[in-house]
Formats: sequence, C-alpha cells, structure tokens
Amino acid sequence: MQSIDMAHLSLQPLLRPAPLSESSKFSAIFARAVSHWASQTSGTAWSAVMFPPPGYRAVLRKHGLCSAKVAEQLPMHPALSDRLDTALHSNRADASERLWAARLLLFLGFDSEAAVAIRRIPDSASPGVRGWTQQLLDFMERKHGPSTGLPPGRPVAAADVGDGLLTITLALGEIWRDLYRHQDPGRARQGLAGIRAAIAALPDRRPELPDVAFFRAARYEAAVHGRFGDAGKLEGLVAEVRATLAPYAVDAALPASFVPIEGARRALDVATITARENGWRNLALVCAEEAARIDPYCARAKMLLGGAREDLGDGQGALEAYRDSIRYGPLERGYAAAQVRRLPTGVAGLMALTTDTRSVHTSISGASAAPGSPELPVRAPQVEQASRLDEDVRQPLAERFSPFIDLTPPVAEAPLLVHAPLFSHEALVSDDGHWFDSTSSQRAMVPPFRQELAYAYQRAGGPLDLADYRQWVENVDTEPVRILHDLREQARAQELPSLTLSRLARLLCSLGFFDEARSVLPSPPADEGTWELGTSHVECTRFFIDSMTGLGRESDCSARLRRLDSSFCDDERSLRMRLSLHIAAMVAASRVKDDAQIAYWRTRGGEILGRYTRHPEVSGFEATLMTSRFYRAAGFLPFLTGDTDLLKSDMATWLGLARELRGQNTKESILARENLFPALESAARTLSFLGDPDGAEKLMLEIAESVDPLDSKAWLQIGDDRRRRGDVQSALEAYLQSAACELPLARVAWFKAGLCANELGSWNDALDCHFRSLQMWPGGVSPADQIRDIANRHGLRYEAEWISRVSAVGRGQN
Repeated sequence: MQSIDMAHLSLQPLLRPAPLSESSKFSAIFARAVSHWASQTSGTAWSAVMFPPPGYRAVLRKHGLCSAKVAEQLPMHPALSDRLDTALHSNRADASERLWAARLLLFLGFDSEAAVAIRRIPDSASPGVRGWTQQLLDFMERKHGPSTGLPPGRPVAAADVGDGLLTITLALGEIWRDLYRHQDPGRARQGLAGIRAAIAALPDRRPELPDVAFFRAARYEAAVHGRFGDAGKLEGLVAEVRATLAPYAVDAALPASFVPIEGARRALDVATITARENGWRNLALVCAEEAARIDPYCARAKMLLGGAREDLGDGQGALEAYRDSIRYGPLERGYAAAQVRRLPTGVAGLMALTTDTRSVHTSISGASAAPGSPELPVRAPQVEQASRLDEDVRQPLAERFSPFIDLTPPVAEAPLLVHAPLFSHEALVSDDGHWFDSTSSQRAMVPPFRQELAYAYQRAGGPLDLADYRQWVENVDTEPVRILHDLREQARAQELPSLTLSRLARLLCSLGFFDEARSVLPSPPADEGTWELGTSHVECTRFFIDSMTGLGRESDCSARLRRLDSSFCDDERSLRMRLSLHIAAMVAASRVKDDAQIAYWRTRGGEILGRYTRHPEVSGFEATLMTSRFYRAAGFLPFLTGDTDLLKSDMATWLGLARELRGQNTKESILARENLFPALESAARTLSFLGDPDGAEKLMLEIAESVDPLDSKAWLQIGDDRRRRGDVQSALEAYLQSAACELPLARVAWFKAGLCANELGSWNDALDCHFRSLQMWPGGVSPADQIRDIANRHGLRYEAEWISRVSAVGRGQN
C-alpha cells in the first residue's frame, strides 16, 4: 500500500511477525530478520546479524507502534506465541529452544527478556548451543557494554563447536574487540587474514555458507581498510562484495538467500560509513546505492544514501533519500529531518517532492485514546496529529487548524476551509456593513468536523474538549474568542441588533457549533409581510444553518424559500443576500430533482445577478465571483433536463470565470482558490455526465494537487469515481491520499481504503485501515463491523477480543 505510515510497513515483521515468505515487500531487512528467525526449527541455525539498536522498542512505543509486552507483539500467530511462551517458561523446554527464544527476542528488540532466556540455558548444553550462547553474550556486551548483568559464559573450544560458521563468528567477536575496544587495527588485520583462510576451508554442504562468512568478515575488513587509509583495498573489497552478491535474487529474499543478502547489506553499511569518514565520496555513494538497492525500505540505508549524495553536492538526490528515511524509520526521523533543514531547498523542497506532502510520515507519540473508547490495540498505529515531518519541521494540529481552536490565523499550510471562521469574525467586528462583498467562504466544514477535531486535538495532548462550546469558549484566551464570548453573552441578554445576531450565528456555524449558532437567532417573525433588512438576514442565516445540518433539506422547501425571497424590502443592500438565497434555492431544488423550481429560481436569480453586478459598490472581483457561483448552480437545470448545449455553455461560464478570477489581496486570493474548488468539482461531474471520465478525473486531480492539496474531499471523490469504474487499486491510492490529509473526513477515507484493500485480497492492510478509521471516530459502527468480520474470518483472536471490548463501550458515533 502507498501513503500510509511507511514506518508501520517497513517495520511490520517487528510489529506482527509472519513467515519470511509472507513478509511485506515494504519491510526493511533487519525487520524481516524476525520472520526469518521465527521460521527456524533449531536454536543453533544460522541467522541474520542485524538486530535493533539499543532502546529501539522504547522508540516504537513512543511512536505508538507497539506495546511493551512480548505477548502482545504476536497476536497474528498463536503457534509462534505458544512456542515462545513454552521456551521461556516451561521446564520441559530444552536448551536449543531457549536459545531460539533468546535470539528471537533479540531480533524483536526485547533485550531484557532475551537475557532471562540466556540465563536459563544450562552449562550442560551441547557445544553448539553453548557456542551460540557465547556469541549472544558477546553481542550483548558489544551492544550494551560489559555491565549487562549476564554471566560471562563458559568458553567453548572451536573444535567442540562443530560449526565452521559459528567458529568464524566467535573469532570475529575477538576482531571487534581488537578494532573498537583495544584500538588495535593491526592485530585486527592479522586476525582477518586467518578468517579468510577459515572461510576457504568451510565445507561445501551449504553452497551459501562461504558467502555468509565472507560478508560477515567484510564489514570488519572495511573498517580496517579505513583505519589504514587504504582506499584501493576498500574499493576492491566492495567490488568483491557486489560480485559475491550478484547471483542472489535480492527481490525474492527467499529463506536460502536471506542470510547472505542480509550479511552483504550490513557490510555495505560499514563500507559507506568508512568511505565517508575518509572522504572517499564516490566510493561511499557506490556503497550506499548498493545497500539501498538491497534494502529499499530501510531508513538507515536511505539516511546513509542521503549523506553520500549530499557529500557530492546532489541536493535533490539527498532530499529524496532523507524523505524516505523520514518515512520508514521512527528512530532516524529526527536526524534526517535535521539534515533536510540544512539543505538549500530545505523543507519546502521536501514538500514539493511529492503530491503526498501530508504523509511524508505520520508522527506518532503514545497519546491516549479519546474518551469513550478503550485503549487502541497495539497493532493499530496511534495517529497523534496531522504531522508532516518531525519536531519543528512538522505541522502540528494547533498550527494548521488554529482558526477552529483559538480563532487566530494558521501559521502553517492548511486547507482553504480553515479561513472561514476568520472571514466570519472579520465581518462580525467590522464597522463596514459588508453588504456587497464576501463575509465568509462559500464552503463550510461538514457538521461532524468539530467532533473529529476534538478527538484529534485530545490525541495530540490538547487539554480541552473542543466539541464542547462552553468548555472551549471559557478556556481559550485569545482576543477573538473573548470578543465572541462577550457578544454571545449579550445575545443571551437580547442586547444585540438582528444583523449582529445573524453574523454571530454565522461565525458560530463556521466554527462548527451549529446548535449554538441556531440558539443565537431570535424566533422567526410571525407576520407575512416585508421584513426589515436585519430580520431577512437572520432568516436567511437560519435557512443556511438548517441546510448544512440537514434540517433545511426537507423534500420540498420551496415554500419556505419563496417566503424568504418575498420578505426582502426594496433595499439595494439586500442584493448580495438575495442572490445567495437564489443560488441556495437552485441547489435545494436539485436535491429533489425539481427542474421546474430550478428554472424559476434561475430566472429570478438572473435578474438579481444583473442588478448586483451593475451596482457601483460591487467590485469586479465580487461580480465575477458571484457570476461564477450563480451559473454553477444554474447548471443543474440543463443537467436534469438533458440540454447538453446549455449545460456546456453554463460550464464554460462558471469554470472560465473561476479560472480568470484573481485576488488583489490575501482574502480575495483565498476566495478565488476556494471558488475554483467547487467550480472544478462541478465541471468534473458534468464531464462525467457527458461521457468523459478521463477529463473529469483530470479536473479533480487539479483540485487535489494544485488548488487545495490539504483538503481531503477531492481525493475522497476521486476514489469514489475510480471505484465506481471498477479500478479498485487506483481508488485505494486515492483514498489513502485523502486519509493523509487527516481532517476532515479521514475516518471515511480510511474506511473506504479498507474496503478496497479487502476487495484486493489484502485483509491485513484492510484491517489497518479500519483501525485508523475507528481511531479517528471512536465508536464508529462501520469500521468496527469490518474489523470484527476480518478478525473472525482469519482467526485473529486478539483483534476479535479487542473489538468486542470497543463495541461494549457503546456505538455513540456512526
């Protein structure tokens, strides 16, 4: 899958072990080492040499990717869990099984649990078991230092081991001490000469055995050549590594080839570092590129590749490599992000590198689940917030959606819709009547958005329930919120004029507080005559609020709309409001497919449009904006009647004007882009109706990639269109792009992505998507049902038990 948190995929075997043949193709080699070792039947089998670094489990826990408990890491494979439990706790387990358990725990990063297993291996074990135990003790000492609390182990004579590879491995431990602890590269070089002879003497019963031994020795040879400053020998060694690796099918990573490939990968790492330290830049790049080819989803390999490219002045190439490092590894993100900031193009270059700018990675930090839901299962990534990179490179929720949190402008790139509260607040506090210009954006957040925001804010550690108006307004201390609070209190005391009440209600509505907005408005007038301008404004606002929340979408609201239209007094200041009402009336009639009503409002609205655009106080920008909006709504008439010529003419008008619209200031520029969104959206729907699905998708992609790339709606619609056409894979990609935008509608995008993944046979991926959806909207019925169905069909006991607990909490949201 693309666009979900690549750290979750690249580390998947660490989080959910599976046989090597089933490992995700997105997994890093050091993570797949878990799957390789889990499949071994003997504790003395050959294994990989790349283990997680110290503290790696803590990093995974910090990022919400796993828990601290061993048992909870293996929910997918009960047999493996049972075998590990027996090896660790049963007196019936033999020494080889305990050794297998210790090595598995080391590959998983559970070093302290591995130490317990090592202590339980008796001195009476076979020489082979004791030899590998000694190797583990050597490794633990190198990893954690001499104070591991583990016994030193009884030395094993090489002749007793009976395994040439183990003998070489133990000898390499001594070379490590000479090279790094005693700082004696000369002695290490002498030891490596003996290793070469031992490799040549290895039996040929396993043809890959000499290669495995060579790759393991090569990483120490590389370091020695670096200590002596011998670039020629290092270059020769790298050529030998590549030639030895050539016969192996790197992409397949079959069990027989995994260990040699993993050994070559580790040797190339050391060669890259050595070459960079000595200033051999071209050689470093050769090594780094080969390592990244072998291990394309490893954050460490990509980080070293980025450094090698940066050394040679390839800023764009470095940017690409650092981007991948950020995506694939939680441990490497901080360093890679810091390197990005050092590059000339910096973060801006990284964001421009891909359309998937919102999900360069999802930064996750073990925040608790939202109220009303038990703790999420360890297999589900705990999405903290809408983050792009790490630390100060990312866009925290409070920076992107600050207009909804404290009524201040966003300080980071954000979807256009976040500006709606700011425009409404400006109109509320301004002395200008704003009768002829825009006082708000034409698109508004969907009603559930406020609750989605509240969940996300609390996951990010926010102290408030943002969905609770009273808690929000009494605890957010910014001047705009204080003004709003004061006006709301005056409204309770009935001390505000009708126009101010109407604009206060619109501000509350734009913030997502629909019930509070409705409560601000006075009771509807009882008389049937012409109302004063403020009263008409209030009733139009009431209708707009009802329309957004569904209350104004009754099967036939034409009588209400005609009453509103007739209520306006003959005042030029009402023209903009009446025109907006006529546009809304055409949209309402289109919902019930009443072409006669659309025709009525189109004729009436056309007259108002002409008067409005000719008024001397209406700017050219506003005249163009409203004309585009009017013809977009008017286009519903030929759409329903099948008058394709008129439909094409209307589309040319609304889309042409929308493309021509240019703002003279920041607000107008935002309004122009914000109008282009629905203009392209309607044009795409029209082209689809006219039999041009490719043209329709091109327009929708323009929205998603250029007009408003942080708005989830466009990608969601692209996914729906692709799925209707039967292109499930492409639909999945679009849904994941939508989900990467996070707010709003990420819960819907993740759910639909899960449906697509399941259709494609990727039930593991489907499960991850549904978990994400449920996290965005705790208590969601549809994703919970999908999780339950997948868990029961595939015998996932842990997930089935967890979803039962979630369902027991209640189904408060759907």
